[in-house]
Amino acid sequence: MATTTTKAAEQEISSVACATTTSVVTPTVSSQVETTPAIETSAVTTTAIATTPSVEEEAPSFVAFDAEEIRKLESNATYSPAFKGCGVRAVTLRVHYETRFGQSIRVSAASLGFGAWGASNALKMKWTDNHVWQVTFPLNYSLAGDFEYKYIVMEGDYPIWESGPRHVLHFDPTWSETIVVEDLWNPSGDPENAFLSSAFTDVIFRRQKHDAEFVRPNGQNTCILRFKTTLARIPSNLTLCIIGSHPSLGAWNEAGSMILNDSSYPVWQADVEVEVTPTLSLEYKFGMIDLKTRKVVSWEDGPNRSWSLAPKPNSLFVHVAQKYRFSNNWKGTGVALPVFSLRSEESTGVGEFLDLVKLIDWAKTVGIQLIQLLPINDTVSKHKWTDSYPYSAISVHALNPIYLNLQVMGSLHDNAQMRRFERVRSKLNQYKFVNWEEVMEEKLTYAHFLFAQDREEFLKSAEFQEFYSANKDWLLPHAVFSCLRDKFGTADYRTWPKYHTFCLAEIEEFAAPNGPNFEEVSFHWFLQYHLHVQMLSVATHARQSGVVLKGDLPIGICRNSVDAWTEPHYFNMDYQTGAPPDFFALEGQNWGFPTYNWERMREDGFSWWKRRLSSMEKYFDAFRIDHILGFFRIWEIPYHVPLRGLLGQFSPSVPFGADELRSSGLYLDYDRLCLPYIRDHFLGEFVGGENVAYVKRNFLVCTAPNCYSFKPEFDTQRKVYDFFEMQKVLFPADTDRLNRMMMGLWALSEQVCLLEVPGSNRSAFAPRYFLNKTKSFEELDDNQKRIIYSLHTHFFYHRQDHHWGEKAAIKLPSLKAATRMLVCGEDLGDRVPEVVTRQMKALEMLSLFIERMPKDSTKTFANPDEAPFLSVVSTSSHDMPSLRGWYQAERRGTGTTLNDIWRTMRLPGHPSGDDMPGWVAEEFIKHHLRSPAMWSIFPLQDLLAIDESLRLENPEMEQINHPPNPMHFWRFRFHLTTTQLLTASKLNNQLATLNRDNYRGCAF
Repeated sequence: MATTTTKAAEQEISSVACATTTSVVTPTVSSQVETTPAIETSAVTTTAIATTPSVEEEAPSFVAFDAEEIRKLESNATYSPAFKGCGVRAVTLRVHYETRFGQSIRVSAASLGFGAWGASNALKMKWTDNHVWQVTFPLNYSLAGDFEYKYIVMEGDYPIWESGPRHVLHFDPTWSETIVVEDLWNPSGDPENAFLSSAFTDVIFRRQKHDAEFVRPNGQNTCILRFKTTLARIPSNLTLCIIGSHPSLGAWNEAGSMILNDSSYPVWQADVEVEVTPTLSLEYKFGMIDLKTRKVVSWEDGPNRSWSLAPKPNSLFVHVAQKYRFSNNWKGTGVALPVFSLRSEESTGVGEFLDLVKLIDWAKTVGIQLIQLLPINDTVSKHKWTDSYPYSAISVHALNPIYLNLQVMGSLHDNAQMRRFERVRSKLNQYKFVNWEEVMEEKLTYAHFLFAQDREEFLKSAEFQEFYSANKDWLLPHAVFSCLRDKFGTADYRTWPKYHTFCLAEIEEFAAPNGPNFEEVSFHWFLQYHLHVQMLSVATHARQSGVVLKGDLPIGICRNSVDAWTEPHYFNMDYQTGAPPDFFALEGQNWGFPTYNWERMREDGFSWWKRRLSSMEKYFDAFRIDHILGFFRIWEIPYHVPLRGLLGQFSPSVPFGADELRSSGLYLDYDRLCLPYIRDHFLGEFVGGENVAYVKRNFLVCTAPNCYSFKPEFDTQRKVYDFFEMQKVLFPADTDRLNRMMMGLWALSEQVCLLEVPGSNRSAFAPRYFLNKTKSFEELDDNQKRIIYSLHTHFFYHRQDHHWGEKAAIKLPSLKAATRMLVCGEDLGDRVPEVVTRQMKALEMLSLFIERMPKDSTKTFANPDEAPFLSVVSTSSHDMPSLRGWYQAERRGTGTTLNDIWRTMRLPGHPSGDDMPGWVAEEFIKHHLRSPAMWSIFPLQDLLAIDESLRLENPEMEQINHPPNPMHFWRFRFHLTTTQLLTASKLNNQLATLNRDNYRGCAF
């Protein structure tokens, strides 16, 4: 009998991933038992999410036949030769799926006969028995190739696509008379599907694939059996093998194990030729073998597998087996730090892309498999420190010039300029924090000198020409936008005297090679080319080192951005995104980004998002969706509210109708409940007693004794904001008093219980978030309070869940299907809707758990021991105090959360002092490493907390962002250089031991 062998048999292979996993479990040996044909089954998630694969070019058409028609064709002498000439007599797909009443199964592929990757015209399958669905059809190919397809469950006209990549059937039509595929439905929500992401296949378990090998029958009475399965979680030095009852599978002799081929990794397959018998039943098991030693390192768990069939001569039988059965889950460790916070001897006052190289080397040394970054896109809007905000990008494709390493770009021929630059660079590197404006100015100055020096050679280079050709769609608009921003002194394109409305022909003329603007336009190409080259070299180094780079996908874009300028139809410019009030921001958050026009995005298949993800994939193999709740519902704030978030509403949402409110018993007094409730007796609480007379005279109008409303010229927060901004310019010494008065007036405008839905003509309303904290609520009678607060609770925590789930089910699956990156969602917040958790699980998106931010409002903390496998646990994030900062605050406060965690970890009595001792920090790290979560990701500051000799003295200096402050300066810079980190032997040994002892990074 012929069996497949791999060309890697004699290849030198590195050591096993983790020494603790080399124990071997011998599979159970049982005799061959004749049984009726069976199909491997898989659990099916009934809450699957509908999604549509991208439509590809039309392929040759297919015709489907049922079993009776096939028998007729086989007996038809005139048809049979022509049918054989197609290359394949018949292909039968059989898949097990336990459908409910009203459901059916279809097969979709590229050709029109299979629906052209659509559902409505996909090929229908027939139910047979034992919940097996089957279809038989000829393949009209004349050459060998691959047939790609996916299964769909239809509920009426509603399609539910299976999860995971497409099925691929390789066939050789020069010999096979019949192909029968015993297939598997890929269920959604299977945690193993996460390992099919590029984070694992291209990085952690990256391997050198081998050439495909397929077997042809040599005898007249033989057929080919193909074993096929999917396995990503296997170290590169090991190969998948099968041992089984049949002689071709070694007859349970390990030395005769059959090696599977990895040419289509993570799909493995092997062909074996067998004699045709009336029936064939065999048992087998998968294992991992070291081809260098020919020793099986590990056998899968569970009972033996089985396959029973009725072979036919000159046929191919494909058995798709369920995934490898592991005894435990793979778990990894990550570190989080913004690029700008890195420090090195080679950088210029800020962390740079190339500084990540040493951080990657350090991560590999200490057993860390992932580095998580904040967004790295271009944020240059004003050339001011406000550009430090990494979540306000002016382009979702362009990279931020501040991350360039100037020396690697090239040296200046002017020696005097080079000496000046080195002096400035040395000064900038001495700063404790990032001086954003000074660093950016120096980098752009140097880059301009270098571009003037090398421009002609650069523009003619083949490397740049290739880069420009591949990225012109975004590169040209970004460069012109940057030029116009600097020319007109603002990124607010709506105020430009020319080009305020995007026109491709006009910007092509603006950037014409013989025009006056070409030098400045091509300078921005120069910057983006070098940024791409430097970041791509980092990504390549990370992938080769087995370290995943995890990016960050902001929920919004800058209002004054290339994307808003070139594709305004995708955005609602009259609104802005933010977050409702919570413990960290009592006034809510207003991020200023326009909201998305999801209906318009849906019309073209979310192409904008797909292009955005495609750019990320160049550098990252995992990413975090910032504020994933925004894909279910976004906190939408009118544009006339400049900085706060209290007057926002969730969009989409189902409002209350006026009749519905009245039927609940609420007395619907529009002026009392919907207009700002301003009364004389509390006015001083808001604006200060000394300012009451001034405020009444200039901003308010008396509507009744002791009752006021805003004058029309100040009836929005933005009007108030614009007035006080001008006053602060005129009277800078009075800024503090003016700010207090402005915020007091804003707070007065928020004293409402109900918000009218715009355009509803007083017929639809939504409760204001936290309405119980308003003066308007406080001064209602008890019955009205009870009714309106009950409506508030129902509206925000019950009424919307189904609606939000339906909306997200349209968006998220398409995004998930558009990328191979590992998808993680930032789903923190007060009372996260259950539908969010359910859909993220169904799409195999990882959830985020931060110990001090429980999602269950009845608990004081989120116990890492209770996190699900598909999740990330972390001690803190960039939006909150570091581990030490939180500990200090707890020690100085009530310490309730700290005490509860302390008891859970079973630690001895609290040490004295407010600063967290190193051994306590280590216990917190251990607690997270022991979690069942797939990833434990720690801010670098929290990892350094275990070494008291290395960490910063003041833990308050470790916090990166302060969410309540919309004008926060993102300038945190690590105090150690990457070289110092690499040589910190005591810390590094501790971290390596912690990861090893908690089996983080072990393959199995």
